[in-house]
Amino acid sequence: MIRDLVELSLNMVKAEEQEHVRTKAAEIAEEKLLDLLLPPRPKEKMVSDMLTNSNETDEKDQPAEDQGQKPDAHAGKIKTLA
Repeated sequence: MIRDLVELSLNMVKAEEQEHVRTKAAEIAEEKLLDLLLPPRPKEKMVSDMLTNSNETDEKDQPAEDQGQKPDAHAGKIKTLA
């Protein structure tokens, strides 16, 4: 009689664990299917990424004199020889 009760209790615990594993496996399978079928989400920009990108564009937009090149002071004047 005790052997039968132990066997029944083991079967009940196994059934509970199998149901738990089955629901978890179904969730994982659904996520994998969605990952395959749907396009990936666009990467969200972090504040640090935006700051880094804005610094790079600021350097490109600076005039020539800020980048180490000195403009010729007489470039706009026309010299005439008499």
